[in-house]
Amino acid sequence: MKIMTVKKYPLLLMLIMLVFTLCKIYFMYFNTFLPSNWISALIRTAIALTAFYFIMNFILFKNNFILKLIFHEFFALVLLSDLLYFKYFNTLPSVAELKMLHIIPSLLDCIRELFKPQYLILFSDILVLIFFHYRSGRRAEAFHKAFRFNFVVALVLLTAIILDSAFYGSNNSYQMYDTYGLLHFHGSQIKNTLISKESYHSSTVLIKSLEKTSTNNIAPQKNFGIAKGRNVIIIQVEALQDFVINRTYNGQEITPNLNKLIKEDSIYFNSYYYNIAKGGTSDAEFSTLNSLYPASDAPSYSKYPNISLYGLPKILKDQNYSTVAFHGFTPEFWNRAEMYPTVGFDHFLSIDKLKRDEIIGWGISDKSMLKQASKYIMKVKQPICAFIVTLTCHYPYNLPTGSKKLKLPEKQSTFIERYLQSVNYTDAALGVFINELKKSSIYENSIIAIYGDHHAIGCSDPSLVNQMTELLGKRYDQSEMANVPLIINIPNSNLHETNSIVGSQLDFMPTMLNLLGIDKGNINFYGQDLNNAKIGFATTQLVFTKGSFIDDEKVFLMSSDGVFENGTAWDRLTKASIGLEECRAGYEKVIKENEECSYLLSNNLLLEYALETDKEIIDNDLPAQTNIMQRFAQLITLALKTH
Repeated sequence: MKIMTVKKYPLLLMLIMLVFTLCKIYFMYFNTFLPSNWISALIRTAIALTAFYFIMNFILFKNNFILKLIFHEFFALVLLSDLLYFKYFNTLPSVAELKMLHIIPSLLDCIRELFKPQYLILFSDILVLIFFHYRSGRRAEAFHKAFRFNFVVALVLLTAIILDSAFYGSNNSYQMYDTYGLLHFHGSQIKNTLISKESYHSSTVLIKSLEKTSTNNIAPQKNFGIAKGRNVIIIQVEALQDFVINRTYNGQEITPNLNKLIKEDSIYFNSYYYNIAKGGTSDAEFSTLNSLYPASDAPSYSKYPNISLYGLPKILKDQNYSTVAFHGFTPEFWNRAEMYPTVGFDHFLSIDKLKRDEIIGWGISDKSMLKQASKYIMKVKQPICAFIVTLTCHYPYNLPTGSKKLKLPEKQSTFIERYLQSVNYTDAALGVFINELKKSSIYENSIIAIYGDHHAIGCSDPSLVNQMTELLGKRYDQSEMANVPLIINIPNSNLHETNSIVGSQLDFMPTMLNLLGIDKGNINFYGQDLNNAKIGFATTQLVFTKGSFIDDEKVFLMSSDGVFENGTAWDRLTKASIGLEECRAGYEKVIKENEECSYLLSNNLLLEYALETDKEIIDNDLPAQTNIMQRFAQLITLALKTH
């Protein structure tokens, strides 16, 4: 083969790498979801990649093929990471999650389950590039100066285009994805991470928050104080979806213990939805315990590690409760070790402090962890607020054979059947936990709340959607996927209610405060007491673009481009399409409250804004109207401080 001229080889190598990477990006789009204008996105991505590859080939690594190859395959590794993350979370990863790379060895089972052999195509060009290099570029030398100059000029122009699109475009990363594609999505995230200051006008936002919060100070009504002074035991169950409750499979109850608990002095909320964004399970904790919207661009536990919070654990501490959290995994995961003291937990018992007598999947089995939690609760000072996060019912739902109790047909279990086995296992562990508490006075003097953190079965796989539709007897869509149960058990209360009002994890704290007989005063929160609310409302950001919501009647799914008119809406019960204008008020509510909450959190104003005034009410017994006026003065002062 004739050796190419020194001018042609480097240029051809760059073009080949560029074409390969564009093909890989399209492969990733095909296996996840396309931007609304994917052709335009690919063109813009090609422009940006040209600049990157030029810098790599002709400036940084101009005489080192190995480094060029490593740089090129790094793009493939990023694409594979995006692809696997999307297959699990139904969303794309954030830059902030790079902090958790150290826990990848613990996720190998999940990665093996998600990985498909066809994904190796992302790295299939390595041999082609090596062959091309050793046949065509062995004698390649430096560029001709004029040739290099022309590329430098082109680089300046291309960089200007990239800066205009990636750094001066929308602050919304997903709008960047929909308009410009994957590369600009990550570029926008890097920009937002480096420049995290919120741009909302402080005085306007805070005064609007004042108006919102003052409406939360409603006289308590139904069930107020029915669990006053009791121990508070909160159990967040991994991947517990509502459809398994009171359902049988092959003639067997999937969750017999939870079904039994619902019939025993309990309130069961069957239209309850998770309210999580980038932080998965940890965002469920954040919203549940604080009644605050999670961050939309990063896991809340990573973005707000030093924030001043005043949620349920801290409120109960002010009521002389001891507080403790349990989780059977490494304490660094989701930044819990740093965040739990901020949330208000005095003690955190993780895998480092619990007995590792039975390991299933990621960490200590639910049966072991719940057994250890029950012993701890029974021996410590009362009253106690115990927060327990289960783990065994976690993707990929591979239980050991001896732990499987559901009798299924003699065949290889489907993904859904594996999930049902895992749910059934955790249900049995919860049954043992409650029976242990019943052996002492702890159970009779407690309120026990159990809810799911997020979905297990997504809507991105058509095969799974069809299987779920057949199982449920109705279309399995995003609203069905986001539906998790909330069960609040209050022994000897004579309550036996199924409440179908739409709610979310934002509503957990105000609902619990009402049952515990704690006056909400002017505590800053974004949920409502579901026992007394008249209209239900929920929003989530994991698979819904910000602005989406669910209420008692309808579901509104915001378009990924952030344009309201491009959204879709349907009747929550009949699934029939409805007009978008019916959804505008709900959409505006979600956007407004998200921006308010983000401003308060990003500027660490929650404690100044809410807690100091609340203590004035408690200590000085000031009338509510006087307090509102004082708060107004505080808000204006805070607004002036921040600008």
